[in-house]
Amino acid sequence: MHVQLNRLPALTACFVVATCLLVSTASAKVIWKYDDGPEDLGALAGSKMHPQYGHPGFVQGEAFGVLFRPKTDQYPVEIVSVELVMAAATSVLDPTSVTMNASIEIWNDTSDASSPSSTKPVWTIGTADFFNPVTAKPGTPIQGNTVMIYEFSGAKPGDKPPVITSGNIRVVVRINSPATDLSAYWGKTDCAKLSIGGFDVGCGCQKLAALTDTATTPKTQLMHIVWPLGTCSGNKEWKFVEDLNNGLIQMKGDFRLRMGVKGTTTTPMPDAGSTDAGSTDAGSTDVGTTPDTGSAVDSGATADVGMPDLPPQDTAVAPPPKPVISVVTPPSIPSDKPSEIEIIGENFEAGAVVKVGGTKTSVTSITPNKIVTTVLPGLSVGKHAVVVENPNGQVGFKDQAIEIKAAPAPDVAVDVGADAGNIGVGELKLDLVDPRCVSSAATTQVTVFGSGFAEGITLQAGGRPLVDVTILKSTKLTAVVPAGLAAGKQPMIAELNGGTATLADAIEVNCNPPSGPVDSGCSATPTRRGASSVGMLLAAMLMLAGLVVVRRRA
Repeated sequence: MHVQLNRLPALTACFVVATCLLVSTASAKVIWKYDDGPEDLGALAGSKMHPQYGHPGFVQGEAFGVLFRPKTDQYPVEIVSVELVMAAATSVLDPTSVTMNASIEIWNDTSDASSPSSTKPVWTIGTADFFNPVTAKPGTPIQGNTVMIYEFSGAKPGDKPPVITSGNIRVVVRINSPATDLSAYWGKTDCAKLSIGGFDVGCGCQKLAALTDTATTPKTQLMHIVWPLGTCSGNKEWKFVEDLNNGLIQMKGDFRLRMGVKGTTTTPMPDAGSTDAGSTDAGSTDVGTTPDTGSAVDSGATADVGMPDLPPQDTAVAPPPKPVISVVTPPSIPSDKPSEIEIIGENFEAGAVVKVGGTKTSVTSITPNKIVTTVLPGLSVGKHAVVVENPNGQVGFKDQAIEIKAAPAPDVAVDVGADAGNIGVGELKLDLVDPRCVSSAATTQVTVFGSGFAEGITLQAGGRPLVDVTILKSTKLTAVVPAGLAAGKQPMIAELNGGTATLADAIEVNCNPPSGPVDSGCSATPTRRGASSVGMLLAAMLMLAGLVVVRRRA
């Protein structure tokens, strides 16, 4: 057994629809996949990807995987490799050093549902079973932001999965590492592992995240997780990714997890909607459990309903177009004040969410070719990516699209009026109110940006005074807009020490746009007091550092 660092041969796509799987024209290995990544997974090594979704919230023993349904004329299936990419948090100084132990499982059964009809996998191997020539010791764990290719030579019995002659195939990656407090890694309290009064308020997270794209191929991507969402231990159930959506809980995307099989270019390509899979009734009641490698107790999975009617194999259903960002103007903005920018491109949809440097902006208007949005103060100095996500989940991305420049040191003027302890910086001015859209039916807390703010300032909007005004600094305050304002655009007026500042159309009453999707995952922090679980799907731009091909041989 040895590890070899190299690149995969180029693959040629059969690109028809999102459910298409790809085949190799350069070797006898055929790659089966559903994700929308490049044909050659190795092409990701050393390159920067578009923003993807990562799920770091696994507890020990949970798993993610892909269900393949070979057609009758594709048997026998000889599996020669499992290939994947997992994300490491971008906040880690050296993401390529972050590793995780896992087991690779191959399941073979007759169920089309998310739950297998067998009680255990037909073959399992751990990352610890591969000899690592770098350390000269056993163990080649999954490394973050690195293309991992685990190849099986079959030089001796047990070195590779058995040949599959019928039924479906599940390729599953099961997490062996315990979840820990990784809030510093992922920047989320969901990743804090702690308990208050015996109630779990955080399960912790894994160092690596299951990497997915932005669209899900139905009934192919699956997870074996502690259920219900938001619990840290207990029974695990098999679930298709799309079935995890429930209100604010939304898991989506095809895992960057693939299967290499021995074959040629003449091998027909499987299809997610194919029913000619050599399988029996999907409603099998012989549902078993998997051996549990972690702390969660596995007491069996529930049977899922059989597959719905999906598009026929030869039907090309074009996915929604992704937004395209061509130009962001102006190309640079200051770090200390709200700045309006325009994003020029195509395929923008009403309700799209815009992020600059990972921070959501305040969108003013959207047309198919232009978005006007305001970037709030607080971003770090430097160049940042701009991301547009349409309500249908399609994402557009432009790296280093805008530069945040350091603000010059302000001239500080001390106000020695009635309250001599307060400092006002510059002229009293109103720049922006966030959120701009408020409801007439309820009070709304807003953040007001400007300059010259100090204690004693009063504000009104639509002729009504704002309450609970809190000065955060001379350029930022919070206040509560009262209910009952008339619909439409309303000005805001600030008064301080005899001076006034006005911002026309500062707020708009009853204009709330539809919100975009909220991403979440499994077994992350449960929301207290019976609310929906708030899980983890962290959007991450990844710098993939390399490709590791691991071959297991005698």
